[in-house]
Amino acid sequence: MFVTPEMKQRVNDQLATSTKLAKDIYGFAMDDFKTPIVVYKKRGRTAGTANYGTWELDFNSVLLMENDQNFIDRTVVHELAHLIDHHVNPEVHNVGYGQKRSAHGPSWKRVMRLLGAEPTRCHSYDTTNSAVKKRGQQKFVYRCSCGGTMELGPTRHRKMQSGVSSYWKHGHSSHTYTYEGTTRPSPVQTVRFVAPTTTPLPAYAQDAGNGLTKAERSLMIVGTMTAEGYGRQDIIHNLMSTLDMSKAGASTYHYNAKKKLGL
Repeated sequence: MFVTPEMKQRVNDQLATSTKLAKDIYGFAMDDFKTPIVVYKKRGRTAGTANYGTWELDFNSVLLMENDQNFIDRTVVHELAHLIDHHVNPEVHNVGYGQKRSAHGPSWKRVMRLLGAEPTRCHSYDTTNSAVKKRGQQKFVYRCSCGGTMELGPTRHRKMQSGVSSYWKHGHSSHTYTYEGTTRPSPVQTVRFVAPTTTPLPAYAQDAGNGLTKAERSLMIVGTMTAEGYGRQDIIHNLMSTLDMSKAGASTYHYNAKKKLGL
């Protein structure tokens, strides 16, 4: 989903405000804190991630546009807190080889509280429009010496074939598994939700603007339907069906078109 320049500015403003607060709290420890790179490539149900190696914050554009200020207050601060925690508490992150650290441990929670945010690990956003729909995946069937069977995906199948199989014995070291073949993936049909409407749509709405870009077609549809008195839901419904997009995408195109048209 397209993130508007206004939304990007609001994200940057929040990052600047929270960074300044952290510098006031931690003092000289934050003197060489670099401004992180911000991208909007994250997909699926994940709201955002912080990458220490590239010093990058990656946010889910769909969840950002749908949840607006709530996302900025929670997720943007959440991910920035990871970088701040990594910067001011390096000893927590420099664990020994093979040791596991908690990214959402006490030091991160302390940073979150100092920034005025609730240190919750997971979000509760509606991910209906952001979830990535996976097509049917081939499964690999193994039969256990106890008589049972299990189906593994490609990654776990490769581990079994390479000998990394102790994890799949589920505590029964005497059990052995024999590979029997694959299952045929069931076809998955992607059904796009279309909002119901009781208002009849104008004829041009069924096939508007052939040869134009989606943005140009949306300008045409939004401008004409608004002038004819159609409501927001009817216009969004039309954008979804005519331009073949999700409700979240249609809402964004509707917003951008109205802004550009000055409506």
